[in-house]
Amino acid sequence: MDETTGQHRPTPPSPAAGQTPLVQGPAHLMTALPHLLGYRPGDSLVVVATAVETAAPGLPGRADRLRGRMAMTTRADLAGPGDLDQAVQLLAGPVARLRRRHGHRLVLHCFLWDADEELGRLAAARLVPFADAHEVALNDLVLVGTHAYLPLVEAGDPVQDGRWRPLPSPADVPLVADLVLRGRGVAPGRDDAVAVVRARDEETSRATEAALQEVAPGELDGLQALGALGRWVAGGSFAGPPTPRELAAVALVLQDRTLRDVVLARWLPQLFTLDDLLEPSAVRLVEDLLPAWPGDDGEALGRLIALAGQVPLDLSVPFVTLAGLVAWGTGEGTLANEAADLALELDPDYRMAQLLRQALEHGLPPDLGRAEGDAGTRRGRRRGRGRAA
Repeated sequence: MDETTGQHRPTPPSPAAGQTPLVQGPAHLMTALPHLLGYRPGDSLVVVATAVETAAPGLPGRADRLRGRMAMTTRADLAGPGDLDQAVQLLAGPVARLRRRHGHRLVLHCFLWDADEELGRLAAARLVPFADAHEVALNDLVLVGTHAYLPLVEAGDPVQDGRWRPLPSPADVPLVADLVLRGRGVAPGRDDAVAVVRARDEETSRATEAALQEVAPGELDGLQALGALGRWVAGGSFAGPPTPRELAAVALVLQDRTLRDVVLARWLPQLFTLDDLLEPSAVRLVEDLLPAWPGDDGEALGRLIALAGQVPLDLSVPFVTLAGLVAWGTGEGTLANEAADLALELDPDYRMAQLLRQALEHGLPPDLGRAEGDAGTRRGRRRGRGRAA
């Protein structure tokens, strides 16, 4: 699922790779969205795009019941009418890309959080022609309040003289129950949801900085250090917390862009794979030492983010960027945006963070172009050592 979070900003896929959220109609979807985003999206336009697989009866987007896959979720600030044009413009690139991929099967479901009816009418005046111009169906346009919702467009048709309806209880929405079981909560707002990205453990950071004086870069075993990193992040509590000396070793190793990209290829193979970077014998060695990303462990990303706060700031950018990239690939768009922001605040020239920011701003998924690419021509493109780009 693509996710646009932050101020007028796109980003990408969720809730977990290969899984399709099951919801029964827009009421269930709007109830689940705060759990998918990680916070209640007050004063926002949230747009969900689905690729319809079946519809009965009639054309996609004009049916009472649709069955499809979530292809994108975007959020933009919408505090008043002045934000409408920018919020709608934000949709143009991602919707055009999805339209090329899914054709006439693409359907939009639009939700206005905390908006009044006048703003809802203005939004309809923008979104209906937008959908027509992009040849996609606008299936729903709904005002969402704290306890009730008002449909303005329902099953593709305008609703005249509609009435506010009570929102379903989250306990009655299967997707919400599934997300809660996976540890997904709802923060009061975006700032609360992203605070973890900027959290610092200064005591451990100082200990790590002291340990750096004892670590000779020439004596480091890069792959062993990456293996340890993988065990801490993927192994959770079973691996135990890293010592300051171990953290220092990993922090130094991640300054090497080749080794950083090895971790990225292992944890985000949708973007590029180990085969793109290494010879077959080296691929097998890395696969033995560095665990793959634990897709069923909802706390793994938090452990990676925590490590970024345990090393000196000037060495934390690769950790933060890796966390942002993994968040991008696993549907945590809110955290991905904040990680990209932080990485570029610390090092505006850090190339991988710049690329992440560009992908998020254009709503691109990690696997865009993988099918068309030739792995052979990419092999070795990142070989060579040096400070991470």
